[in-house]
Amino acid sequence: MHRLGERIRTARQNAGLTLRQLGAATGVSASLLSQIENDRARPSVTTLYNLVGTLGLSLDEVLDKPSEDTATVLSSTSGIDMDAGLARLEAAGGPVDQQLKHPGGRAVLEFDSGVIWEQLTNSLTPFVDHLLVTYPPKSSSSQSGKLYSHFGFEHIYMISGRLELQLEFDTCTLKAGDSIAFECGRPHIFRNNSETEPAVGVWFIIGRHSPTVLRQITNEINGVG
Repeated sequence: MHRLGERIRTARQNAGLTLRQLGAATGVSASLLSQIENDRARPSVTTLYNLVGTLGLSLDEVLDKPSEDTATVLSSTSGIDMDAGLARLEAAGGPVDQQLKHPGGRAVLEFDSGVIWEQLTNSLTPFVDHLLVTYPPKSSSSQSGKLYSHFGFEHIYMISGRLELQLEFDTCTLKAGDSIAFECGRPHIFRNNSETEPAVGVWFIIGRHSPTVLRQITNEINGVG
């Protein structure tokens, strides 16, 4: 899990939360949290969303050590200097060969249901997760089978297989070549109902871990002071 448990534990301790307090905030038992922090259990997709959302983490922070500049942009509590922040991000690319990710060299998260997130690129922008997502046969994004919601927007392009998306009261099936985008505050769940074929797609999840940044950009675009 790429030191997932250690990073969740560090973020919880930095936030001054006990296992019981974090559990109450996320709906996860303290015993399960302890197992996750000690890499004895894998979270579900919904549990990870709840944990990183509550702790203010990004996938970069879960999978890789974030850069000092990116951490500064994300951790500001007194407002975000977008001009300075974007200037730092523009200069953070480095040589192109350092940004190139080869198969087998990318960070991976595997959830308790078998769902796999593979990080396609490091997030130079602090509010975009770029993922290759695999749903094995008979897997789901929610361990409980219940719909869930989180902050942000999902943009999806399916590569292979078929994936059922229930979005509030509507249900559709995404197959190879299909694409969709939706606001993640709407309750939703993904299911692969196939007995044999995995469902694979590319996800862009925008603003999930940095609502303050996304709101400020939206306000600047709309001319809101």
